[in-house]
Amino acid sequence: MPHSASYSPSRDWQHFERLCRALLSKIYGKQFQRWGRNGQFQNGVDLYTLTKNNKFIALQCKGKGDGFGQNFSIKEIDQIIKDISKFPRKIDHLIILTTAPDDRKIQEYVVKLTQERLEQGKCEISLWGWNTICDHIGLYPDIQKSFYGHWFQRLTITQWCLRSFFIFILLLVGYIGVKQYSEYKNDKLQQKNLSLTSLNQALDLTNELGDSYSSCYLELNKSNFIFSQEFKESCITPIESALANFDKHIEDSSVFLSSVSLEEIDAIKK
Repeated sequence: MPHSASYSPSRDWQHFERLCRALLSKIYGKQFQRWGRNGQFQNGVDLYTLTKNNKFIALQCKGKGDGFGQNFSIKEIDQIIKDISKFPRKIDHLIILTTAPDDRKIQEYVVKLTQERLEQGKCEISLWGWNTICDHIGLYPDIQKSFYGHWFQRLTITQWCLRSFFIFILLLVGYIGVKQYSEYKNDKLQQKNLSLTSLNQALDLTNELGDSYSSCYLELNKSNFIFSQEFKESCITPIESALANFDKHIEDSSVFLSSVSLEEIDAIKK
């Protein structure tokens, strides 16, 4: 939905009068009619309607050429009041609508004027500048589409662009998340396979160490006396070699093994 500042003031008085008629008919729930025809003296009234409680509501539509480039004046207010004083029937509420911007000074004058007129039993006066009119337009989508349909087309394109962008971001984030999770699972699986391989190798080295101890034990049982050289070749050297291989394996595997796997290997070593 366009912001009120987005609505461009009507460029011709016919368009502005149609807009005012449609908008006020929507607000009051009663169709406004033209008072007289073009070229006839209208006594300051362009449109009118009778409400359900028989109140006569009159509208004066004042286009200001380039819209926001021209202001409404107190002199114009006084002239409109002078014109409606000769209106052939009693007016209960006169609403002056203009493409000029809202102006605090003019609004204060209209409020004071209305208070004086009500005390005299005369009609209420309201002034709607373009800002006020836009605020009311923003409340009725059908009025917006009828008089500012091009804004909806532009907004729809913008919305689709934004929607497509956010969908792309969501898909991208989802893809990155799935990819990272997949890589994480693959890394965990690879680490698990490496851990199993390392544990199997540790078991093989443990068996090798056990075989070295068994061979040494058999050599010692063959004779009560054994030379130091034979003892070194049969026991010390094989066992030291097996232990060195085992320690090296633990050191090489500590990079990718989990703490649980390292604890299992330490238990095997002990």
